Amino acid sequence: MTRLSVLTLASLTLSAPAVAQVTVAPSVTFASPYVFRGAVFSRGLVVQPAVEARVGPAFVGVFGNIDPNGTATGNTFVLNEADLYAGVSHTVGVATLGATYTLYTFPAYDSDDELAFSPTNEIALSARLNTPLSPGITVAYDFDGDEDEGDLKGLYAEASVSHPLSVGTLPLTLGAAVGLDAGYLLPEGDTEVAHVTVSAASSIPFGGVTVSPKLGLQISVADAYRQAFAQPHVLMGGVTVGF
Repeated sequence: MTRLSVLTLASLTLSAPAVAQVTVAPSVTFASPYVFRGAVFSRGLVVQPAVEARVGPAFVGVFGNIDPNGTATGNTFVLNEADLYAGVSHTVGVATLGATYTLYTFPAYDSDDELAFSPTNEIALSARLNTPLSPGITVAYDFDGDEDEGDLKGLYAEASVSHPLSVGTLPLTLGAAVGLDAGYLLPEGDTEVAHVTVSAASSIPFGGVTVSPKLGLQISVADAYRQAFAQPHVLMGGVTVGF
């Protein structure tokens, strides 16, 4: 082989595009109660399996909520939520920007004892600064729910901050968030601060898994939230096991 051939082969090898790496992250969360964006979806212990796959900036995942005691409604299906989502996230300078589409489904038996899924669609945009306190904002819009049927529809926005620290050798992240409801769970046309949440979380490698406990306190601000969930404050906790 001539020197020119060797140089040509090396050039082709170096310029060949890298194969995109796919990462798959399954997890399961044990939580009580199940609180999402200020709403108490299940009051007892729930099990939440999830799987997310990533390729570069793109991701796709599935999430489920299993309510063994059927505490969401008196006539609920044990698997009372099953979601599919996909999106992209990309860091530009000190900011991480993201966009996510989510298809929510809420399996439950209707009045005719037939299983219905009550699907609804959402688009969410997010931005977070990779600076001290990691300030971020997420704006989500559910665009096809039927409010007359009690479905989600409208806009929800959440501003948050977080701060990592260590307690001895234990890593800890403290966080705070404020949620704004604009016709999301509130009636169309109503806009109010829905809730304030503070939390503490950790992440601990253990063998081949990562155990992530979290404890939070939610304060319902909007009267509709306080009345709907029959308590102004919600103490919530959970543990996520990632594989």
